[in-house]
Amino acid sequence: MSLLDDPVVRDAKVEAEKRRIAAELERRLVLLMKHHGVPADQGLLSLALLAIELAREHVPGLRVEASPVAHRPTAWTSDRKARLVADMVELMAEGKTKAEAARALVKKDAYRSLGGRPRSLENRFDEAKGEPWVAALASIAKELPPEHFVSAVRALTAKE
Repeated sequence: MSLLDDPVVRDAKVEAEKRRIAAELERRLVLLMKHHGVPADQGLLSLALLAIELAREHVPGLRVEASPVAHRPTAWTSDRKARLVADMVELMAEGKTKAEAARALVKKDAYRSLGGRPRSLENRFDEAKGEPWVAALASIAKELPPEHFVSAVRALTAKE
């Protein structure tokens, strides 16, 4: 009986090959996350973010923009709403109320140019929380610190 026929040696080689394949898959997933601007250090949240980003990029039915309403700026896209959620969550994590966070944000050029009234930002914040992918991220990240949710949303919306 040769060494190659020994079941222990053969099993060890099979396990070594499985580990090599798993390491290579992980390396490629990290590269894919980097390519799509998804943080790779968030565990399962990173995989969920990657899945959402890939679906939004490759499935036409998931490329949904907010429909314009007559009295609202047409610039309120899903990505901008998601950014608003990230900005509001970040300020609220610092101890601000929703109204205080909206008043702080309305002073920034990015929000002033979108019809910058604090109450309007609060309304858009509430609408944005209803976006399916924002709600999905929030449910995944509810056990994590707010900065993880914020960084995830920022990574997904950085391309606009």
